[in-house]
Amino acid sequence: MRTTLASITALLLGAFLMLVGSGLTNTLIPVRADIAEFSPISIGFIGTGQFVGFVLGCLICPLAVRRAGHIRSFATFAGIAACSILILPIALSPYTWPVLRGIFGFCYAGLFMVIESWLNERATNEYRGRIFSIYQVVALLGALAGQQFLALGQVDSFELFSYATILLTLALVPVALTASRAPAPLQTVRPRILWLIKQSPMAVIGCALVGMANGALWSMGPVFAHKQGLSITEVGWFMSAVIAGGALTQWPIGRISDRFDRRWVIIGASSAAAVIGLSFFLIPNSELPVLLIKTACYGGFALVLYSLCVAHVNDLVEPEDFIHVSSGMLLMFGAGAIGGPVFASALMDATSYNSLFLFTAGCHASIALFSVYRLFIRPRTLSDDREPFVVSMPRPSPVVSSLDPRADIPEN
Repeated sequence: MRTTLASITALLLGAFLMLVGSGLTNTLIPVRADIAEFSPISIGFIGTGQFVGFVLGCLICPLAVRRAGHIRSFATFAGIAACSILILPIALSPYTWPVLRGIFGFCYAGLFMVIESWLNERATNEYRGRIFSIYQVVALLGALAGQQFLALGQVDSFELFSYATILLTLALVPVALTASRAPAPLQTVRPRILWLIKQSPMAVIGCALVGMANGALWSMGPVFAHKQGLSITEVGWFMSAVIAGGALTQWPIGRISDRFDRRWVIIGASSAAAVIGLSFFLIPNSELPVLLIKTACYGGFALVLYSLCVAHVNDLVEPEDFIHVSSGMLLMFGAGAIGGPVFASALMDATSYNSLFLFTAGCHASIALFSVYRLFIRPRTLSDDREPFVVSMPRPSPVVSSLDPRADIPEN
């Protein structure tokens, strides 16, 4: 295990620095746009631009990596992504920012494809589960650390954009200097959406609705918090509470879903997220400690839904189909995330900023209602046929599904 960890330390460090930088920009950009008096719809299109780039990157980046190799592709994606961040404060416009965020989303997908395919090649069957867990912890810590960088500068200055660029550029160093052997060329996995819908309409539709709710949250959540009168540092704490809440509930709720029909757990989690979302809409102004507790609870139920939907489909397919499930569910999540920011921002523009959580409540209530309907259509999956719960995050690359500790991957 020590030898394996030594061979992936540089990759994990690169992933951590990338996530700190992206976590910082993901919160900084909506708040900066709000200060610049962009309309809510304009801010929503910025989020949509990033998710459009994300989906295109998932489809196209494997071809670029196969052609240029992992290290050169990583350097190219990192360089372009860093430039897209640097240009933001120079070209402060609601027309240029969606394009720049689309470029970043595309490169972000490529960067993580390189990291995840490399980790997958280094993982042996014996240590795959532990490497998967370490990677998830690194991803969580990076996202949380990015929020704390918001306290280091003024939102309306160049500073915070520079910090994000520096972090992304530094991520190049450990990856470029790693002594670990570059992995084999990426293999393109064609999403099988119709096949996936046949396996579980509930999980596929649920995943798209989760994408809509989460895409709206990541794009417009900082605006909601800023409109509450929170400082930029407190906005960072608000988004940190969402992330931390989602991290803390993944395993407990996942283990509960291993013991019962997962659809009932999905119904419970989505219903709870809908109720908490309605509380944000009906009682938007709360003291900061209360607001953070509510936010953590919301994240705890909302962010586990993607993992539950993926686990439900995996109960119904063979282990060799996990990567097809991963790619298909990722595409459905991305499709939902493209629409979420625009629809939510349009509602916010027509009513008020706290309508963000009215929109997410509608998404989560729809998941619960459709899941109840499916309970009467399809009998419960027998426990002997079910796969144990594994945390699944909508990473830009389905390659990471090969790190799934349930998958017995032949070693080279």
